[in-house]
Amino acid sequence: MNSIFDDETDRNIAFRILKVLILMAISPVKKRLVAKDIAQMLLYRITELESSINYQYIRDILERLHKEGAYISMDKGITPLEDHFHISLEADISLLVK
Repeated sequence: MNSIFDDETDRNIAFRILKVLILMAISPVKKRLVAKDIAQMLLYRITELESSINYQYIRDILERLHKEGAYISMDKGITPLEDHFHISLEADISLLVK
């Protein structure tokens, strides 16, 4: 995680996101979480002025986890905030070799 996120706050939020994704993966209730749902679950605010910035911040962290991590998959939604992120046990071998 340290190699993906230099900032401690980003790293802590990323760990919280991973915990939510893991809980959803093991939950008997199968719900497709989109970026907006995850942001609402975390209740983390960058600013109180514009809520879309808060959603975009979480979406950006999710995208970095997907692109630079090995076990996060994404299915495109209609908008970026509707992209579905989930744990995938099929690891990207090229990322694991790094």
